[in-house]
Amino acid sequence: MRQQLHELSLRENNFTYIPPEILCLTQLTSLSLASNRIHDIPEGTLSQLPNLQWLSLSNNHLTRLPKDLAKCHRLKGLDIHSNEFQSMPKVIFELKHLEVLLIQRNRIQKMPAEYAFPNKLNTLNLGFNGLDQVPRTLIDNPPKHLAHLYLSGNPLQRLAHDFLQQPDQHLVSLDLHTCMLSEIPSTFFTRPAVRRLRRLNLAINQLQHIPNEIGLLEDLEWLNLNDNRLDQLPVAIGNLTRLVKLGLVQNRLTSLPSRMFSRMQRLQKLDIRRNQLAFFPASILALAPLSEAATVEEVGVPLAVFHIQPQSTCPPTCPVATENGGSLRTLLFYENPAMDHSTGVICNDKSLLPFDRAHTLLDQSAPLPCPEQNLSLREIALRVLLSTQKMSPTITCLEHLPEKYTRMVDMFPSTRRTFLEKMVSQQIPERLRNYIMQDDTRQCDHCGQWYTDSSFQIGYLARLCMERVRVPIRFSVCSRSCALNAVVQLHNASKGWRSSTLPVLEDLTEDNLQEIPPPQTRQTGTHTQTHAQIYIYIYI
Repeated sequence: MRQQLHELSLRENNFTYIPPEILCLTQLTSLSLASNRIHDIPEGTLSQLPNLQWLSLSNNHLTRLPKDLAKCHRLKGLDIHSNEFQSMPKVIFELKHLEVLLIQRNRIQKMPAEYAFPNKLNTLNLGFNGLDQVPRTLIDNPPKHLAHLYLSGNPLQRLAHDFLQQPDQHLVSLDLHTCMLSEIPSTFFTRPAVRRLRRLNLAINQLQHIPNEIGLLEDLEWLNLNDNRLDQLPVAIGNLTRLVKLGLVQNRLTSLPSRMFSRMQRLQKLDIRRNQLAFFPASILALAPLSEAATVEEVGVPLAVFHIQPQSTCPPTCPVATENGGSLRTLLFYENPAMDHSTGVICNDKSLLPFDRAHTLLDQSAPLPCPEQNLSLREIALRVLLSTQKMSPTITCLEHLPEKYTRMVDMFPSTRRTFLEKMVSQQIPERLRNYIMQDDTRQCDHCGQWYTDSSFQIGYLARLCMERVRVPIRFSVCSRSCALNAVVQLHNASKGWRSSTLPVLEDLTEDNLQEIPPPQTRQTGTHTQTHAQIYIYIYI
């Protein structure tokens, strides 16, 4: 029996010492004495179990470890969390094969810089101790195989300027929640070790700003920014195209970047409760699975009328390629008291033409009332200049993109500024050049026209997550005519959807704006056009 027993758990008893009877079980590879009342482990005890690979002593009252623990040469995992250690036991640095060390929830405030953790260490949890700075040994001589680092619950307040600067580090997961951080320097996100992260937890801090450089973390799959003080997000967050889960709970967000979700087709869960959002950007529709786009009218219709996401036939190696349809399963956004469910044409945040009224007028072939907007000379110059320019093929993968989407450069934050710089000649007056280069310069969700100043939006209520939630959306449009054009096309698309027809609508001009093109019946199926001025309606 004693020669055959390999795993033993004596957790949640009332032991005050290690029972000597177990010392004859020399073949043990796993031993748990967690959640007992052990205060001390005498020398010569654990060394009698040379085959141990996993040892759990968590939730006891230990203040030290025996030096001869180093004789457990095969030890790979050590769990001593929730004890009373005030310093890091030096014997830990002698465990050359250690891969997992869990020492969170102790009272460690300092760590000797001259000692180095074992190179095979893969997971290190130092959370909820008393560390006021990242240990120097993790900065100067980090374990070569360290993949998961947990520093949460320590009053760090700031990150050392050289933290994670070692080029050969291969972190996968970094946990910094509840560290009293008020700032993350932009240079932090430029470091190779950080850019390779797949999981980053910055929740429960005091962050008021996230640098645009976070967009460099293109491998990130899990990002937690809950419980901070963020009032806006950087545009480059749209570059995090591999995100699966995103937490933004309990911040101060009043709006989101317009193209934030355009390429986040892998996002499955978005939690944005307890903010001050009034609506979601139109790009939220890019998260809808293809099955919903084909079966839910409040998803398929706006996807047909507006430019929401880039679609392409690019090969997998193309950096511009996106998957067909999104992956969103869970969207949580309650406790946003400013949420506005207005629909139709909205001007200066006031509803001018609700959809109900628009549908009634269009059914009666009556004109749609809507005031015009006066544009400044700079705004007119911007629109004329950018509408007459050709996009350089070096900006995006144009040879793979359908013609309809070649103009939607602002879906790619990393290339948007480069594109504008190429379009703006140095001969243009400086004031106009600065006006064009500002962050507000964007493309119309409906026609793709570049603009900066427009009072018009289209409010819409979409149904996402298998119709479980109604999501207030605002489409940004460049002009009155574009807004009315979109309303007409939404009206016809809805009628076509309900009658199982596939209307193909050309863009309306000022002359025919009040005319309603009759829907054209097509064979059942999905029909696609690549011409930039034709809009497709997907249905079953």
